[in-house]
Amino acid sequence: MSLSSIRERSRRAGIAIPVSALAIYLLVFLILPPEAKNTAPILSVLPVIAVGWTFGLRAALLAAVFTIPLNTALMNVAGRPGWDALIRTEGGVLGTVGIVAVGAAVGRLSDLWGRLEKEVSERQRIEEALRETEAKYRIMAEESLAGVFILQDDKFRYVNPALADIFGYDPSDIIDQMGPSDLKQPDEKLLYAEQGHGQVSIEVGEMRYRTFRGLHKDGSLIHCEVRAGPVDLSGGQAILGTLIDITERKRIEQAEEDFTRMKNELFLGVSHGMREPLHALKGFLKELQKGMFDNPIMPEMLISRAVRDADRLTNMVDNLLDMAQLESGEFDLNLEEVDISELVRGVLRALESEANLKHVSMEHVLPRKPLNALADRGRLEQVLVNLVDNAIKFSKSGGAVVVSGETMWDKILVIQVSDRGVGIPQDELLRVFDKFPGVSAKVTHAGGGPGLGLYISKHIVEAHGGQINVESKPGKGSTFYFSIPQFGS
Repeated sequence: MSLSSIRERSRRAGIAIPVSALAIYLLVFLILPPEAKNTAPILSVLPVIAVGWTFGLRAALLAAVFTIPLNTALMNVAGRPGWDALIRTEGGVLGTVGIVAVGAAVGRLSDLWGRLEKEVSERQRIEEALRETEAKYRIMAEESLAGVFILQDDKFRYVNPALADIFGYDPSDIIDQMGPSDLKQPDEKLLYAEQGHGQVSIEVGEMRYRTFRGLHKDGSLIHCEVRAGPVDLSGGQAILGTLIDITERKRIEQAEEDFTRMKNELFLGVSHGMREPLHALKGFLKELQKGMFDNPIMPEMLISRAVRDADRLTNMVDNLLDMAQLESGEFDLNLEEVDISELVRGVLRALESEANLKHVSMEHVLPRKPLNALADRGRLEQVLVNLVDNAIKFSKSGGAVVVSGETMWDKILVIQVSDRGVGIPQDELLRVFDKFPGVSAKVTHAGGGPGLGLYISKHIVEAHGGQINVESKPGKGSTFYFSIPQFGS
């Protein structure tokens, strides 16, 4: 049994122990023979020790003082009269002093032991509170949806499961094994550098915020947002921070930027495409309003120009409607067996007047037997019109446009539209089939529209199960070609 448990039981018993010790002392005194009673007062140290151990130094001193009149009275009862009987007894003074000294020592020891118990108890209480707090914060960190980390000596000393999951690792793969440089893109700057190696000095408790491009375990890019700052840890400085994955947010932001850019390009393209035919129509109407023409052929020329300009506006509106259908999922095909050779000839006849105005010749190179395919006649005609019309627009005066077709492997139909026009720069070839390709000013001016024709043509061909591509050299011309299965994919 430990001293603490004995003392605790003594305190619980309270006055009972000193009283019991006093009773034992009195009983021993009474049963001792007369010749032994002279030395019996020394036993009064027992209740003094009991009082000191139970109640401390002050109570022990009071008990020791109380034993002086008690022992004197007992000596009087034993046959030694007088108030100084104890003093006159051999060893009485020394024994009394010894009782006081022992009581003081035991009482002091009891006080020190009690204080030590309180300090130990308080320390245990604080440690328990710290353990509970640590457990709470650990649960919060472990269950947090945001990544939490502690960085010290360029190594992660702690990461929660959320942070490890963001980068595709287990926490054990990162803790004490990796540093910030292992979780960032190679060209990305470190969040914090070592002291004395370019780190910006910040105080403990101050937090810094930034975004950076992280590196997933599979090598993919992750956009991260981190908030971190220095803290004191184990006698040294560490960095405590939180990290969240903002890749999806970045994607949405980029999509919004792309949408804004495409919207602006659409407005600019439509405005540019409509301005020229509208101005021409306005000029024609003003001439009609005058009612006078110096040249009798002029009205017919103006009417023909007005029809062409109206056709351009109609085509632009049709393209915008087709784009809306494509993006709403309402783009359907009405499939039937179509003679592609006849379709090509019809398109060339329809665009003959446009070619004549630019002094561009057109020809077709087609096999004698029909090139039949299961296709949407109207949509495939739309693709051919877009390709041939662009070839005419981008051709120089005196140039030529050639449309050819053939069957490959008895099941794939390939159509080519070639010109010897201005061509397309190499860095813009990959964008010609985009919704708003943003091609050079020269090409845009030649095309005179918002750049939706090739975008729509690509979707029409792909809806038929085919592909469309382009080859071009600036100053030498372009060849657009597409292939579709003859009788469905």
